[in-house]
Parts: sequence; C-alpha cells; structure tokens
Amino acid sequence: MSRASHHTSCSGVDDQRSPSTDVIPVPTHPPPIIPSATSGKMSDGNSDPSQLQFYPPSVCDIIEHAKQISHCDIAVVNSFPLCADFNSKASEYMYILLIACKNQGLIYVAVHKGWWLHYATSIMKLLWEDLGNWCSSLKKKACFFVHEHYEWGAQNHCDVNAGIARQLLEHSNFLKDGFDEEGHTNNLAHLVLSALIIEFFYTGANAIANLFPEVFQSEVPCTSVALAMTTIKVALDEVIAKGKDVTFKQDIYVDVYVDILGLMSKCNTSLIHCAKTKACHVQGAKIGKNGGSSGTATRFDVDLD
Repeated sequence: MSRASHHTSCSGVDDQRSPSTDVIPVPTHPPPIIPSATSGKMSDGNSDPSQLQFYPPSVCDIIEHAKQISHCDIAVVNSFPLCADFNSKASEYMYILLIACKNQGLIYVAVHKGWWLHYATSIMKLLWEDLGNWCSSLKKKACFFVHEHYEWGAQNHCDVNAGIARQLLEHSNFLKDGFDEEGHTNNLAHLVLSALIIEFFYTGANAIANLFPEVFQSEVPCTSVALAMTTIKVALDEVIAKGKDVTFKQDIYVDVYVDILGLMSKCNTSLIHCAKTKACHVQGAKIGKNGGSSGTATRFDVDLD
C-alpha cells in the first residue's frame, strides 16, 4: 500500500477520487411528490437553508430523493468523490428530480421564482453532509459485524484483540473463508462481508437495493462489494487503535479501496476464482432480495489455488 493506515470521517469525503463513470443511477419510478399548500413557501421555523427543516414538505421530498440517488451513486459509480465533483453531480440529481416533477405536472411556485438557483449551494451542502452520515452508518454496521463474526480473545483484552486484528489484515485473511471441497481458497467470501452487504444494502424498505432494484437485483455490484470490504478494514483499524475512534476519511482509505478492486480483478484472471466470486455476488443479491440474512495499511492478496 502506498499510504500508512490513518484514522479517518466520512464527513471529509474530499481528497481523492476512485475510478468512476459518468452514469448517474436514477430511481426506477419517478418520485411520489405530493403538492401542498406551502409548496412555494419556505419555512419560518428554521432560518438555515442547509437544514432540511427549512424547506416545505414538497421540496423536502425532492431533497430526500436526491439523497437516495447520491447514496446509490457512491455505492455503484464513484465511492470517493471530490467535494467539487459531488456538487456537480448533486446539481444533476436535483435537475433530474425537478424534471420528473414537471413531467408529473407538479410545477412549484418556488421553482418559477428561481428557487433552485437561489438555494442550490445550501442544498448541495446538505447533501454532502448527508453522504457523510450515510458512510458513518455503514462503518457502524461494519464494526458490529466485525465484533460478531471474527474470533476475539476470550477476555476481550484490547492488546490481544489488536494483535488478532493485525493477523486478520495480513494477506487479506479478514476476507477469506477457508477452502472449498476441492481445496480452493474462498477469497473475498468471509461471513462478515456477506452480512454487512445484506444488512446495509439490502435490508429495509429504504435500503438502496430496494430503491434501485435494477442495479442490485441480479448481483451485488463489484464497487459496492469493494466499498463494504474497505469499511471492514476501517473497523479492524479501530480494533488496532484500542478503542480510539477511527473515522472513514476518504483521502486515506481510497488506497485500500483501489487495492481491493485490484484483488477482485486478480480473482477474475482465474476461471475458478472468477466463478466463485461471481457466485458470492449473485448469492448475496438473492439472499438480500428475499429478505434473508447471511447468518498503517496492510497489503492485501488473494490465493489463486
């Protein structure tokens, strides 16, 4: 790895960019926005336009849908955007939704008066901060499954557990799940990974897999798997830090993310391991779709045995 392990916050999604495309995920169905008597009026109860409570219900609905699109974009397209790039995308999210409203015949007085242009900067700040909260939620889930599914010291001593975490990070042991019947390593297949993916991306009415079934239905996107693996690494770094909070700073963990994408590409060079990895992604999507449950930086590797 080119960087040492640092301890990082999703609120700082700012310094690096992962490989991405220009495709923006769009909800399968247009937003169900209901016009109200206050559609063109901003709230008198909150004077801060970077807070959701500032806006009337109809505008809040648009912003909430923009949040959903941004979450899918982070999970599928560009997991580590620069702030400026995110703001550009956020503008596209909002325009997509405003056009959807227009197509439904929902033309707001606020829009006619230049509402979006007036409040665009504040809304982009709101969406950026929401993205940080979403990533923090992902890390919280990862910490839970890390403590649940890896074997830790019987006395739960922080020094002992820190040593176990270091061993898990050596040679990507934290991503491996033993061997199959033919003696091939089960790379990128640990229960912690499948549990995190199913719980965070697929479970609940507002999970992005349920909001964007066309993206997540057939198999878990590789970028989402890589993001989940990276977050598990963050959780293990927190164990090594012996109780100190390790926040998810993208300018550090983007290197881990890129390394993991490289591992996935390496697996794809082997017919056996490519098939095994794809089967894991398909199975994860199937279990998640059916509402089930899966029951200093380290250099990672996979075993193409």
